[in-house]
Amino acid sequence: MNTETPTAAGSGRSSYIRKGPGPFWERLALPDAGERVMHIGKAMVLLRHEDCMAVLRDPRFTQWNFAQVERNPAIDRRFVERRRQAFLSMEGVDHQRLRRLAMVALSPQVVDRHRPRMRALMDDLIDAVLPAGRMEAVGELLERYPLPVICGVLGVPPADIPFFSQTALDWTRWMYGGPAAVPAALAAHEAMDDYMSRLVAGRTQIDGDDVISGLLRAESEGDRLSREEVIHTAASLIVPGLETTFSSLGSGLYLFAQHPEQWERLAADPALLPGAVEEILRFAPVGPTLERIANDDVEVNGLAVPRDTQVVVALAAVNRDPTLFPDPHRFDITRRPQRLHMTFGGGRHTCLGLHLARAELQEALGCLRRRLTRLALDGETTWSIPLGFQGPRRMPMRFAAR
Repeated sequence: MNTETPTAAGSGRSSYIRKGPGPFWERLALPDAGERVMHIGKAMVLLRHEDCMAVLRDPRFTQWNFAQVERNPAIDRRFVERRRQAFLSMEGVDHQRLRRLAMVALSPQVVDRHRPRMRALMDDLIDAVLPAGRMEAVGELLERYPLPVICGVLGVPPADIPFFSQTALDWTRWMYGGPAAVPAALAAHEAMDDYMSRLVAGRTQIDGDDVISGLLRAESEGDRLSREEVIHTAASLIVPGLETTFSSLGSGLYLFAQHPEQWERLAADPALLPGAVEEILRFAPVGPTLERIANDDVEVNGLAVPRDTQVVVALAAVNRDPTLFPDPHRFDITRRPQRLHMTFGGGRHTCLGLHLARAELQEALGCLRRRLTRLALDGETTWSIPLGFQGPRRMPMRFAAR
């Protein structure tokens, strides 16, 4: 049994990543093969797939970020209470019940009904940039795709889409901005709740194919979601859905520009689309870590984890575990198996919108591969700081019409 405790100096967040420009997944400082854990300050950074999955499945580990919010007396208690109601922060029986009901409204069959809308939107965006043969991909493509898609899937009127841009940004700042970001985050939560309350209250028909209608209809063994639960669940879907699609699609375009042979292979065979999406998610996860806190003294696969230890799931390291992914540093859209990566998390907090995210990425790449060739970077790409989700913030590209 390994009974070591963290003793090294430093920060647990992103500690296996070198400083420098470029996306974090290009700056990995991975340990020697076979190493199981890194001790960074008081944090325990897990590097093995089996250990990470065991932690994510164990109810004795809960979310680190929210635990710090709850324990900080300087943070507005209204915000703490609001986060307790958020689907992403919930635990226990209530979380399991809501997840079971919400999954009905976000099943692959439901999501597939929205694929034509995704294709139409991406084709319109391509039409706008095609004559020039170049684009600033962030402003002209990436920022204009996920929000209309997810709002359409939820059932938000198109005229209300601009409301969500700044609200979504402020919503997430509490995760990495500390107490100073809480007032803006609280205001964003309240604004989103108010909007969703009015949207749900105005529904006289719930037989549509949008997710809010599906949440209002959702039933399992006689159990239903309350209106308040529908509001909080729908609001919790918007922000992660935006950032995951934006970041993954941007990283995918960046990778294909670096690997033109993979882009042409995808163009020649649309059957490779699902695997291409999984390889982007594996190779370039949207964030470097998932972080948990041990609420008791815990043993994980023989590894002792003391109470209150910060446990860091090193996503980029786990996604390059050579025992699961041979030649793991190679970007290969034909890789098998495809879905062992942990970019969507694992256990009871596996991303609820993973079917939607996969569909959005498949349809976007499907349109792009069909219409663009000679994809290349056309200037410096700048990236967001990887404290939450990481995606390009400026990415000039050039291309030719296929």
